[in-house]
Amino acid sequence: MKNKPTFLKFVLNDKRHLVKYIIVLIAIIISCFTTPIIIDSSQDDTSIFAIIIALFTQYGFIIGLSLQPWLIYKKLIKMNYWK
Repeated sequence: MKNKPTFLKFVLNDKRHLVKYIIVLIAIIISCFTTPIIIDSSQDDTSIFAIIIALFTQYGFIIGLSLQPWLIYKKLIKMNYWK
């Protein structure tokens, strides 16, 4: 097989992983705009539980999507995929 690529080459060669990181960048930009809106809604009659869940899902989506290619890369290294 080929030599083991670096993580950056691994992401750039596979379009699925590249699209995931583009979506992560878009989600980070969107979260910068929506976080103040979510926090400002706490002044209304919104429960704190709903605000915590909204922030948890928003940032959990970003963390999960950005870690998935890294975990796939680490698993392939452990399996000696490129040797």
